[in-house]
Parts: sequence; C-alpha cells; structure tokens
Amino acid sequence: MDSKATYRTSDEVDFVIVGSGAAGGILAKELSTNGFRVVVLEQGPYLKEPEFSHNELEVVTLHQLTNNPALQTTTFRKTPEVTARQQNCVMYGRCVGGSTVHFTANFWRLHEIDFIERSKVGEIPGTGFVDWPIRYADLEPYYTKVEWEVGVSGLAGASPFDPPRSKPYPMPPLPVKGCGVIFERATRKLGYHPFPAPMAILSRARPGRSACINCGFCLGFGCEIGAKSSSLSAMIPVAEATGRCEIRPNCRCLREWRRNAPPAPAIRFQSVSRWFSERERTGRKIPHAEQRGDRLRGL
Repeated sequence: MDSKATYRTSDEVDFVIVGSGAAGGILAKELSTNGFRVVVLEQGPYLKEPEFSHNELEVVTLHQLTNNPALQTTTFRKTPEVTARQQNCVMYGRCVGGSTVHFTANFWRLHEIDFIERSKVGEIPGTGFVDWPIRYADLEPYYTKVEWEVGVSGLAGASPFDPPRSKPYPMPPLPVKGCGVIFERATRKLGYHPFPAPMAILSRARPGRSACINCGFCLGFGCEIGAKSSSLSAMIPVAEATGRCEIRPNCRCLREWRRNAPPAPAIRFQSVSRWFSERERTGRKIPHAEQRGDRLRGL
C-alpha cells in the first residue's frame, strides 16, 4: 500500500502514539512497516520542507517550531512548600517531527564506560547512581540500524576513543570549513585527535532528500531540503507510505484511561484543527513519546 491511512475516531487501532519526534517517529515507522495500524497524535502542526525558512523572527521569536511559553506554560518550584511560578525553563519541538526538526543534528554514541560508571566511579551519596542494566554491546546493533536508516555522515575510526562499531557510517563526513581546517592542523600539532563530528545530515543525496547545501541554519531551524535526518524527513514518510499510519497534527492529549469494555486503553485529545473539539482515540497500546513535561501532565 502507498496511500496515507485515515482512521475514523471510532476505529480501534493497534497503537496510538503520543508525540512524533525522535521516539514517536521511529515507533510509527517500525510498527507500521511490521503490519500494525498506527495513529500518531502530535500537538503541533504538520509542516513540510517548503514551509521552512531562515526567518529568525518567525522561527525563533514567534516559536514556529517550538512550544510557545505563553500558550504551553511551564511552572517551576524548588520545594513542595513554595508556590509554583511560571518559568520558561523548557523548550521542545512542537510540530510533526518534534525536536528532531530543529536540533543541531550532532549524532553521538555513548561510550562503553557510560553504562558502568557506578562500577568505575563508585557510590555518590544521596543519589540513586547505578550502572545501566544493559551494556553498550546490547545497543550497538540499534545504533548502526538508526544511523543507516535515517542517514548519518561521519568517519568511522577517525577518533581513537570511539567505541567498537559493526559498520562504518553510511555516508562520508560533511565538508570541513576553512576554520575547521586551521583548527585541525593546530590541534594535531598539540598532540590531540581532531575528527569530523558524526552528523544526522546527508552528505550525499537519498531518494526524496537532497544532500546538505551548507546553509548554516541547522540549530533551531527546519531543513528546507530535507538534508537533516529528522523524524519528519526520514521516518514518517516511510510510515505513511505503508498505508497503515495516520499522523494527526494539532491534537493536544488531555487524559488517558482504561475502559472496562472493550479492554483497551483510550486517550482523550483536543483537536485544534476542529475548533477545539474533544475526541477519543482507542488503541490496544498507547506508547507515550512526548517530551518529559507533557508526559508527566498526561499521566
């Protein structure tokens, strides 16, 4: 199938995913390509590449891609005894693709020691500091899978400190600017090991996506040619092409609960595009992939 899915609100689907960013977009792709019916609820708009621009007023000041503190308020307090006050302490992507749309696209792997720091460093009083229950070797195949599927540019083996990897990067590193060349020469003379950073940006074109044109507007902006490997450009089109995944933008999730009959969880959401009408969406599973603050509110 190659047409986008459209489910009625009364239809029970296999998965209702809350959020469409780094986690939600990949979940949507993995589940729909494996035969499951999926609905993704995203509180922000569904913007396409031609709608992105380098207009700093629109993108940064008017919050085109991120939460607007005046509308998506965040409160903060240091202790339970004090009164919480509004504080603009959280910024997250509020559009289809989430924060992967506006992130810088640095794409690092954790190191082997990151998983066993408790064993190496020891106890830190007053904390729950422990080793991870998994090791780098458990995650390595998934690091490789996502690098090749979304598109990451880099140079394997360039850093002597890199953890082991089963495959090289799928594309060569992005070109280095003149200042980078000067930096590389100087640091090598000092005995350091400079290397090109792994970037989730295409150095070579892929079907439906152009290679990077070096515009310089990565941090904070969407990529108008699809070179940045966001969920919007790399994962969601694959999910929609299955005919089993529907992306519902402008949907603010309000509450989740489990029905007695049928025995499937349901989530109530508010559709901005339908004059703030409240609707319900039922799925056998409801993965929460939104940013942490909204996840706490929803639960």
